[in-house]
Amino acid sequence: MIAFNEDSSADEKRVYPLLESSVHDIFREHGYLQEYLNLEFRPEQSRLATEIAKNFKENQPLLCEAGTGVGKSLAYLLPGILHAIANNRKMLISAHTIALQEQIKNKDLQICKKLLNQIPELKDFSDFKYSLLIGRGNYLCNCRLNKALLAQKELFDSEEFTELLRIQEWAKESSEGIRQELSPPPKAQVWEWVTADSTGCNNKNCSPETCFYRSAKFKVNQSNLVILNHSLLFSLLNAGMSPQNEVPGILFPNDFVVLDEAHTIPSIATKHFGMSLSSYAIDFNLKTLYNPKTKRGLLNRLGQLRDNQMVAEAMEQNKEFFKYIGNTFLGTRSIFRVSESNLLDATALNPMRKLLDRLKYIYQMVDSEQDKQEIKEKHDRLASHIDGIDNFLNLSDENHVYWMERTGKKQSIVSLQSAPLDVSQDLQLNLFTRNTSACLTSATLSLQGNMNNFQKQTGSKAVKTFIENSPFNFDKSLRIYIAEDSPVIGNQNKKLDIDYLVDHIDFCIEQRAGGSLILFTSYTDMYAVADELEFKISGTGRILLVQGRDYSRSDLVKKFKSEGNAVLLGTDTFWTGIDIPGLALSQVIICRLPFENPSHPIQEAKCEQIQMLGLSPFNELMLPDALIKFKQGIGRLIRSHKDRGYITILDSRIVNKSYGRLFLECFPHTRYRLFNKENRKSVFKPK
Repeated sequence: MIAFNEDSSADEKRVYPLLESSVHDIFREHGYLQEYLNLEFRPEQSRLATEIAKNFKENQPLLCEAGTGVGKSLAYLLPGILHAIANNRKMLISAHTIALQEQIKNKDLQICKKLLNQIPELKDFSDFKYSLLIGRGNYLCNCRLNKALLAQKELFDSEEFTELLRIQEWAKESSEGIRQELSPPPKAQVWEWVTADSTGCNNKNCSPETCFYRSAKFKVNQSNLVILNHSLLFSLLNAGMSPQNEVPGILFPNDFVVLDEAHTIPSIATKHFGMSLSSYAIDFNLKTLYNPKTKRGLLNRLGQLRDNQMVAEAMEQNKEFFKYIGNTFLGTRSIFRVSESNLLDATALNPMRKLLDRLKYIYQMVDSEQDKQEIKEKHDRLASHIDGIDNFLNLSDENHVYWMERTGKKQSIVSLQSAPLDVSQDLQLNLFTRNTSACLTSATLSLQGNMNNFQKQTGSKAVKTFIENSPFNFDKSLRIYIAEDSPVIGNQNKKLDIDYLVDHIDFCIEQRAGGSLILFTSYTDMYAVADELEFKISGTGRILLVQGRDYSRSDLVKKFKSEGNAVLLGTDTFWTGIDIPGLALSQVIICRLPFENPSHPIQEAKCEQIQMLGLSPFNELMLPDALIKFKQGIGRLIRSHKDRGYITILDSRIVNKSYGRLFLECFPHTRYRLFNKENRKSVFKPK
């Protein structure tokens, strides 16, 4: 039997049923899911849940692919809840998208509670506790808010103080104190002074009763299940947050983890195991010390006149440093890869180094413990900026690629970036050698029936794999159309490309009732098509939704779903994480096969590394990545047994290139119809 490891206050040790038998009784035919919730029996879900439960119990990692409709969320949540409570362990559930986090929290866990509460022998499990873990910089700290209000004259001008008062009024009504709840969003320069992301928010000054972050942290510590996203998970792992001294666990002692949407892990880990430092970030943090324009800041209260001057000099030098990078290396380009060390003059850091020494001195001079903490936080952040630039100038890690980049909506922010070329060892150390179970799952981990490529990327070659295909009848639910007349990719006539896409997209939209999702691989192409398509569909009763324009990603999806017949143009993240069953999404149109830009520094460096081994970068890197993304894109369409829909590919390479067959094999069936501008009316059937 599995015994519950109680805390010291308990009088008796409680004993629960065996995990395997409970999972079997829940998911088997005529089992608890059918009996109490009237949910259909899914043999694929039953097999998946059994496999996951086994690996939870044995503390073994697992890679499992579960096709659309298998029901993988319940297949890992229910065994995870039983295992966590019966053994007094914490279960981490990491997802890539906000949509999946919300689905787990607001839908799937409620189903679990409802089910367990109705099963007499499992009723004790129904009061499991769960919480959402987000970065502490998203929380308001009431202690820092009160301090900012007292120091208003030294820190804020009248407009900023008005914003501070708005935050104060919101805090009185807020239950969570999360920045995303405040609309419109708080101004960054004001939020900096009240966020919990500071040494000023600590156990000495704050408590769960008075601080939103401390309250959230308390809930996390008391929870059986903790939901977070991949970005935060890998940020924490990169910061060394794993349990120390050989204690098993990923983030908490003796925890275990499920990483859903696991196909995104290699790219997200690459981002968060690297470095990103922008001119804006440094300037913003210097201004919190002293802002020459407003004459306000922390040193205006705690320092002397010469300290303010030192900050002004550091800001000016920072501005000139990044301006030089923009003019000399970037010019009109958005990205420039750095392959030589010491391309820039390190003396540009001298004003910040002097300021760093001055902050050390001021720390010793101030009396207030809170002031000391504020100074220390500013000192440590400035030190990290200096170290980051030093590491960049010296190209300190030979296993990283380094580049300069213009970012921001107006491309006005210059940043220094680095990323590891290979994260497999990092992932192996952080996920698969922690003496606990790490279950990585997605609908798209395999290629040609195996997970070799994903295992290579994630350092999981020795990890057991499990594949469960979708139960849907795609022969009845899905029709596939492929254009055979697309212009040659990469031709010099960009207008020809756009005109071609607009013409076919407009035609396809007319043929189908319901909503259309149009997937691009280029923002430039997407916006160019949007400009022309908007005019064509005006007056048709449909609205055009475009990524990066009027709505956030989550609001775009909600609007698209509610309209029922909208046209949504998206790129990058819209290839994954959208779950819209029914007529609101009746067709997916893929404009180009999703090959990554080979000129990006990360891709370029990886290609060079592969070439040095005598292998083909296209076959080893670009093609496998494109196939996984393609599988994700076409997987947006059929989301339930009742769904019917159409996939249209506007890239003829899929039928006239040798590698095209691999993309065709990604479809759940291989029947498709070719069309061109001349015959499309006869090929496409009416609505």
